[in-house]
Amino acid sequence: MNSSNRSNIALVVFGLLYLGAAIVAMYIFQPSEKEEVAKDLPVTATATVPPPTPPTVTVSLRDELRAMGIGLLPPIVMPADNPLSDDKVELGKLLFFDPRMSGDGAVSCATCHTPQSGWGDGNALSLGYPGTLHWRNSQTILNSAYYRQL
Repeated sequence: MNSSNRSNIALVVFGLLYLGAAIVAMYIFQPSEKEEVAKDLPVTATATVPPPTPPTVTVSLRDELRAMGIGLLPPIVMPADNPLSDDKVELGKLLFFDPRMSGDGAVSCATCHTPQSGWGDGNALSLGYPGTLHWRNSQTILNSAYYRQL
């Protein structure tokens, strides 16, 4: 058996393993019949306990948090040669929600980074293009302007 045949066999084996893992993942994360039925049932609840009042933050505690590096994020630094404008923000929104940006024209950025799920997907594993299953979830894009590396 030459090395070309061994390579082909290895590719087939790895492909079958990947397909099996994807099928298992889809089975694991599929809602059960009980969850489907429970999802449709009306839920009624009455609040009897008033919500707790938020604690007040004293100035000394605020200074302690800042000393630990916890606090408000600094302003986003924009390049001098590429300042932010309303037109660029609008273009970004159009591109983010436009499915034509994908290879098959069916998936937008917002397909996996949904506003309703905190700009992530809320799933343990994310689906990719074209229908592949990734090994991790879709991370939130909140505060991505502060990322140094993607």
